[in-house]
Amino acid sequence: MNAIQTIVSGLLAGAVYVLVAMGFTLVFGVMRIVNFAHGELVMLGMYGALVLWTQWGVDPLLSLPLVALAVGAVGALMYRLAIRPILAAPHFNQMVMTFGLLILFQSLILLAFGGDLRTVNVSYADLTIIPWGIVISIPQLIAGIIAASVSAATYIFLERSTAGSAIRACAQDQMGYALVGGSIERVRLGTFALSAALAGAAGAVITPFSVISPFVGIDITIKAFLIVLVGGLGRVEGTLLAGVIFGMAESVLNRLLPSGFATGVLYCAVIAVVIARPRGMFRGSVG
Repeated sequence: MNAIQTIVSGLLAGAVYVLVAMGFTLVFGVMRIVNFAHGELVMLGMYGALVLWTQWGVDPLLSLPLVALAVGAVGALMYRLAIRPILAAPHFNQMVMTFGLLILFQSLILLAFGGDLRTVNVSYADLTIIPWGIVISIPQLIAGIIAASVSAATYIFLERSTAGSAIRACAQDQMGYALVGGSIERVRLGTFALSAALAGAAGAVITPFSVISPFVGIDITIKAFLIVLVGGLGRVEGTLLAGVIFGMAESVLNRLLPSGFATGVLYCAVIAVVIARPRGMFRGSVG
């Protein structure tokens, strides 16, 4: 029964990780940029849900569409003002820019909300269900279902829609896409906005059971980066599988080892995978 409990917890965590990492890998697939401020966009989603809850009593889960749109708009502005000017710069310059944005977002949130840890005390925060002896937190179950649904919808959008086809085509061959009359600039802007919106959605769904802090984004970015390294940078299918595996592995190791040791072992395992398979474990791409 403990094994089943661990598997269920890992699957729910993995679903959220997939949602976070999908936006991260989309940006790399289209623009070849590692966005170290991605976790801060998740953090902005959490604070957006917090504001809607404290000011108007809107449940964080119900606020998801509005939060996603707002953070997506921030992402579009971020692309226009900071990312587009350095697209042709060396990778080191791009990394410095996104790290600078990370610090900027942290500083703005500190000025606006202070550094105190905050929580959203929704009425169902402590509710659980116990099917067949497996304890499942209601907020985490809902978050996992919503995250999986949004990730699936995004994948279908990329595979079936005209805009999704444009993103995949631009990721595969930007010069060829431009030669057939496609607007690379529009695709880049839309991709960055979509990535930010997914991050904002992830922030909203984890708000009911997470501590909200200006500094939560760093840990989120590290985990997203590790997941896309395992799945393959820019590979959406790989990210879907790697996110679930990461959540499962984290759940198993946290049950078997003390927290600090579990994290260290997990990170070492990721490093070993990357050394053995530098292009990631799975085939597939944004295209």
